[in-house]
Amino acid sequence: MLPMKEDTRGEDIFQSCKDFIDETQLPVCKLISVTTDVCVCFLTFSPVLSVEPNSPQIFRGETVTLTCRISGGNGPYYWYKDRVYSHRSAENYYTIKVDQSHRYRCYGSIAGWSTAWSNEVTLSVIERPKAVLTLQPDGQIFSGQEVTFTCEIRGHADTEWMYNWNKDGVQISSYTESRKYSFTAVESLSAKYTCSGRRRSDSRTSETSNTVTLTVSEKPKPTVRVNPQSSVYTGDRVTLNCNLLSNGWTFLWYKDRVQVAEDTNTLHDTVSNAGETVYQCKARRGNYDSELSDPVTLTVRALPKPVVSINPDEQVYRGETVTLRCDLQDEEDSDWIYSWNKDGSGVSSEQEYRISSAETSHAGKYTCRGRERGGSHSSHTSDAVTLTVSGSTYNTVIVFVSVGLSLAFLFIILLLILLWWHKSNKGKDRDIQQNSNQTPGQNPSQSGAEDSQSGHAPLQTDEHIYDTVENASKSDSAAELSGAVYAQVMKKKESHKNKDDDAGPSDVIYTELEIKPQKKAKKNQVKASVEYETIYSQLKQNT
Repeated sequence: MLPMKEDTRGEDIFQSCKDFIDETQLPVCKLISVTTDVCVCFLTFSPVLSVEPNSPQIFRGETVTLTCRISGGNGPYYWYKDRVYSHRSAENYYTIKVDQSHRYRCYGSIAGWSTAWSNEVTLSVIERPKAVLTLQPDGQIFSGQEVTFTCEIRGHADTEWMYNWNKDGVQISSYTESRKYSFTAVESLSAKYTCSGRRRSDSRTSETSNTVTLTVSEKPKPTVRVNPQSSVYTGDRVTLNCNLLSNGWTFLWYKDRVQVAEDTNTLHDTVSNAGETVYQCKARRGNYDSELSDPVTLTVRALPKPVVSINPDEQVYRGETVTLRCDLQDEEDSDWIYSWNKDGSGVSSEQEYRISSAETSHAGKYTCRGRERGGSHSSHTSDAVTLTVSGSTYNTVIVFVSVGLSLAFLFIILLLILLWWHKSNKGKDRDIQQNSNQTPGQNPSQSGAEDSQSGHAPLQTDEHIYDTVENASKSDSAAELSGAVYAQVMKKKESHKNKDDDAGPSDVIYTELEIKPQKKAKKNQVKASVEYETIYSQLKQNT
């Protein structure tokens, strides 16, 4: 066995070629003689194998460079993959594109002598990570709204990477440490966005992310709907909806310009005051507010109170026709169903309650109320109207007629008594005046004779004869004036001395006395009275 040169460690190694060669390594020696079984081996430093880029994990499809460094050595260099010869090169590096994990080593030569094996390098190949790009908020984006893009390398810590941003394929931000990219959206920023990552340790890059399209719309304006839309009365509960065609919003409600709620898009409100109420809403997402909705005016009315009218009157008589009517002011009659109650019990469901022939059983207190047709509203109850039913009109008329006749009869009696009294007093006055106007010495017989001479004979009759006494025509002279003369014939009782004597008049007889114009009085004559003078003359029947 030939002696071997001392290695760098100062050891002398003597070993046969046979003992030096095993199945796991190639001989690092050169045969001296082919005729003998003995060889001389020269041991040198082992080569150092390195890989660039140096990373415990290599992305599939990446290109790496293996370098076999030998101090003082030269080529050729031999490359083995998984202990199988793979490549021979004159240079000490070997560039490959990896597709899966393998173990690599190399050796070279010095002055024609082969070196020992290099260290073994294992290339761990993994799939290249792909960046994932997301946008917040999701859905529709509005002008003035802040948006945030997030680039994520899943399965890797955020601190391992730096991030690159692209808009429509053009880089807008080069490898920043933050995986978030935020800005205020305007319509001009509508575009397609992508991102990618670069590993800090080895500058290896991820695959480019998915594309996210940003569409910026004008600032939104919600709409308000109210239910019910009509016939709203005090005490009603209304439901309002604030509609906006996107998600993730919180809604703010305003009543008469005062905020009353901040919740979902639905507002339930019980209206208590009659009049007009204005509702509005707006949407909020994060720090972004939408436009304020157009105002919705809700007209609230007080529940109506019916008014009862009764015809002909609240007091009627048996047999009369009575009509009671229920009216809701400022309401359409066709929109309401009416109901009547008498002393608390239902009697009719018509607007007009008609009693064709009133009876005492119809008397009582009547009220009415209305219920909205097809709705849930009921009016207030009307004030009560009391219907009074008396006896029949015929009996009442009889009573009134009887009382009237009695009063008329009593009036006539009193009138007759007054006339009698007046006549009695007037007769006495005539007797007194007649006696005072009669000429002394004149007796009824003379008066009768004068009447005979003047052509007036006493009337022999039992009847009352009335005639008119007319004045003679007047003249300018007072002497021509004449007066009315009344003659009263009075019957006196006679002693029946003779049966043959004619019976005298049995009653008062009035006769017409002709008044002739008087001649003018002489100048030296005493002036006669120019006034009319009433003369009463008593005619006595001759015995």
